Amino acid sequence: MKDIHPIELERGFIAKTVPLTEFVEELLQCISDLMTSLVVTGVQRNGKTTAMEHIKAKMASNRSSAFFNAMALTVDPRKRAGRELEAAFWRTFLIRTVEDARIHFESNYKAFLTAIKVACDRLDTRHVVICVDDAQKLTPPMFGYLKQLHEQLLPEGYQPFFLLIAQPDMPLRMHQLQVDSMHEYIDRFLTNDFRFRGNRREDLSFFLRHYDTATWPAGSAVTYTQHYAPQLWRAGWRLEHEAGPMWSAFETLAKRLGLNTAELEIGTKFLVSACKASLLALQGGKVERLNHVTWQAAAERSGYYKTRLVVGDPEAAAEAALKEVLWREQTARNKASKGRATGA
Repeated sequence: MKDIHPIELERGFIAKTVPLTEFVEELLQCISDLMTSLVVTGVQRNGKTTAMEHIKAKMASNRSSAFFNAMALTVDPRKRAGRELEAAFWRTFLIRTVEDARIHFESNYKAFLTAIKVACDRLDTRHVVICVDDAQKLTPPMFGYLKQLHEQLLPEGYQPFFLLIAQPDMPLRMHQLQVDSMHEYIDRFLTNDFRFRGNRREDLSFFLRHYDTATWPAGSAVTYTQHYAPQLWRAGWRLEHEAGPMWSAFETLAKRLGLNTAELEIGTKFLVSACKASLLALQGGKVERLNHVTWQAAAERSGYYKTRLVVGDPEAAAEAALKEVLWREQTARNKASKGRATGA
């Protein structure tokens, strides 16, 4: 079976970007400082989930921390409660831990607790990262389960760290916890936050340089760029030289969407898609070299325009939604205060 080049994989290709580097540095600093948690927010296709897999592989290779991840449950509280909800919550982690999930325990929680200890023993570490994707879906009972795990691991000498990956509407969840007086969950899990941003104009050279320096297959000296455009490579051309035309192509789409290009950020998945299309076009002989026209076509095919057209600006929408909630609450308080004053 022919090996597939990393950039052609459907999943698993990790592009080196400035936002990813910033995230890794922030996370490792939090763990080094023995903090309890980090909330990471960002829009879809910015590379948050891919970054999570990168962190997991990095920690496994240097044996620094055991790493467990799962998606937060989407639940109807009227249909799931108590033990049923708790069992389903911990099962999401066990699904990712097939080897240990085969052992029979009296509860999914105890099975997961054992899986953590086995993984830490295997790596000879007491550090464990518990990662929850789609963390904006976490409910108060779920935060309670995480608190239980935290309080059980600490006295036994483990250093648990909770990494919560969320969409931009996470502040709404945090506000609701405040309203419900769930301050213990906020103080424990939601005090440190980090925005996983998109790529800016000044980040593009760094992103493209990865293609010019990373090699494949293992042990080879052939870079990604060289693999797809050997003749251009020998002539001195590098993909990093295309930073200007590539950014201009996405900027054109942003202007068509009516976005403020001065604050433009492009998700990593869209950039990766455009690079893949461009390099395959060079390899297949469809184009002799890249230019503004080819980059515009690649940007169009990346899905950026259609995605933004459908979902709009999730960060702006989340901010507006939170402001709306706060305004309604303040209005209600003003009415209640006016009513008490009139009654008096």
